[in-house]
Amino acid sequence: MDNPKKKIALLILAAGNSSRMGTIKQLLPWKKTTLLGIAIENAVASNSENIYVVLGAYEPEIRIHIPENGFRYVVNPDWESGMGGSIATGVEHILNEQKGTTGILIMLADQPMVDTLLLNQLMEKFFNSSKNIIACEYDKNVGVPALFGREFFEQLSNLGTKTGAQTIISLNPQEVCSIKLHQKAMDIDTQEEYLQLLKRMN
Repeated sequence: MDNPKKKIALLILAAGNSSRMGTIKQLLPWKKTTLLGIAIENAVASNSENIYVVLGAYEPEIRIHIPENGFRYVVNPDWESGMGGSIATGVEHILNEQKGTTGILIMLADQPMVDTLLLNQLMEKFFNSSKNIIACEYDKNVGVPALFGREFFEQLSNLGTKTGAQTIISLNPQEVCSIKLHQKAMDIDTQEEYLQLLKRMN
């Protein structure tokens, strides 16, 4: 019998305005594409059933440079209010369009070291665990990328604008199984961080 957990949707959060970066962070060059482009490539190459990208700020500029291919865009018109609203917007679209979804994997567009291997590890752990939240552990914290089972869909779709997925993880420690992120943890918020990570990759 097929594992009933195996229909996973993947949600990439890319709605922010990159205020600390001073430019459109999602479109910064990375390898042969961009930060958002590499996140999409890794998601499309993963074992996820459906991929959604939540946009907000700079939505027209981003869509011009990253045409839809193997995934769907969702626009959060209230992106300024916070990440929780973008998660809720994406989750609502997934639940409306993919009725059989049993898990939603949430990732960020500014963690270019998060690769297909890690995404598949999160899904495999979900398939083989009794836990309903599989999250990444780094710097003594547990957070995204993180995969949430059906039991948490309602909470995800009702997140407050300023409240992210971290709140659900923190409130349900008994439901969490973690994977160490190690060097893949670094996200990019400033030009300095971006240049440092580029240097490490060369």
